[in-house]
Amino acid sequence: YQYDIAEVLYGTNAPTDVAEWSKCEESLKKLTEQDKYLVLKHHVRPTTEDAFSVIVQSGRHRKCSPSMLSNNFSTNSIFCLPCSLFVPLHATKRGMKDRSQLSSFVNIGCSNYKKMYEKEAIHSQSEYHQDACFVAEGIKYRFEQPEKTISFQVNSDLQNRLKLYKHILTRIAQVIHFCGKQGIALRGHNEDTSDSHHNPGNFLALLQLLSKNDPELEEHLKKPLMKNCTYIRQRSQNEMIEVIGKQIIQKDIIIRSSGMHSILCDEVSSSNDEILSICIRFVDSKKQIREEFVDFIEMGRITGEALYEAISNFYQNHSLNLQELRGQCYDGASNMSSVRKGLSGRILEQSKKAFYTHCTSHALNLCIAATCKEQ
Repeated sequence: YQYDIAEVLYGTNAPTDVAEWSKCEESLKKLTEQDKYLVLKHHVRPTTEDAFSVIVQSGRHRKCSPSMLSNNFSTNSIFCLPCSLFVPLHATKRGMKDRSQLSSFVNIGCSNYKKMYEKEAIHSQSEYHQDACFVAEGIKYRFEQPEKTISFQVNSDLQNRLKLYKHILTRIAQVIHFCGKQGIALRGHNEDTSDSHHNPGNFLALLQLLSKNDPELEEHLKKPLMKNCTYIRQRSQNEMIEVIGKQIIQKDIIIRSSGMHSILCDEVSSSNDEILSICIRFVDSKKQIREEFVDFIEMGRITGEALYEAISNFYQNHSLNLQELRGQCYDGASNMSSVRKGLSGRILEQSKKAFYTHCTSHALNLCIAATCKEQ
C-alpha cells in the first residue's frame, strides 16, 4: 500500500490554498511514530514513468524532481515528505517561522513546475528542512535497527542484570531451603569467606561449593555488581527464610488442608522474651491426619487479649478463616484456658464450634510432676 501524503494530512479533500494548511493540525496530532514511519517507507513517489511527472504548463512540458518528494495525484502537487510530517505547526525557536509562512512543499504542495528546481534547491538548504530530515532518519533508524538505539541497549542491559540477579537469588534460595530441610544451621562463628581457615557456616560454605561450577555465582561472591546488594548478609537470609516459610505454609499446609482444622499453641519464656508457638492439626487430601508447626510469634504481653490479637493477625496474614476452626488445644493456664477472658473464650466467641481441649501431654506432665513430689 502506498500512502498519499496529502490524504494523510487533510483526508480526501486536499487543500488548494495555503490558508487551509491548519486543517492538518489534528491529523498530525493523531499520527504515531509508527504511522509516520509507514508513510516514510511507503509513500507515493513521482517517477519518470508517471504521466504525473510530466505536465504541460505555460505551453511547455514540465518535469518534477523525485528526490525526497511525494506527489498528490488529485492536485498535481509535490510535497516534501519529511517537512510535511515533522515540521512543527508553530515556531519552536527564535528566528524560525510558523508553518503557514514556510514554502508550499510543507503545507499544500508545490504545483508550479516551471520553478520547481529553483524552489527545491532553496527548500533543501533551509534549516527547518534539514531538521525535519534529521528527525525522519532517526525514526527510520529506530524502527529498522532497534538493537542499535540507546534505549534498546539500556533496556537490554537492564534485562541482563535482572536475569543475573534472578539466577543469584535462585541459588541462594536453594541453599536456604536445603539447610532448612536438613535441619542444619545457616551461620557460623566467623563468616569471613576470605580466610579459608575459618568455618563461615553452612550457608556460605554451600554457596562457595556451588560457585565452583557456576561462574556467575562465583563472580557475584567475589565482586558483586553492587556492594550493598549481595543478598548473603544475615538480614537478607532472614527475609528469604520468611518468604520461603510463608510459601510453604500457604502451598504445603493450608492449600492441602480440607479447610476445617484445629490450632495448638503454647507460650514459653526465653531470655526475658515471651514466644508463642503455633501448630495446625488438619486432615490433608490423602485423608492423613497431620500436625505442622507454622510460626513463632514474639509477644510483648501474654494476657488473653494480647494472645487473641496475635492469633487473629496470624490468621489474616496467612489467609486462614477463623470460622473454619474446630478445636483449640493449650495448657491449663488461665490466660489460655479461661472461658471469660482467656484465649479460648475469646476465640469461641468468634467461632462457636472451636471447642477448647486441655493438652493431654501437658496434663500428663503435671501428673508425673505431682507424683514425684509426693514420693
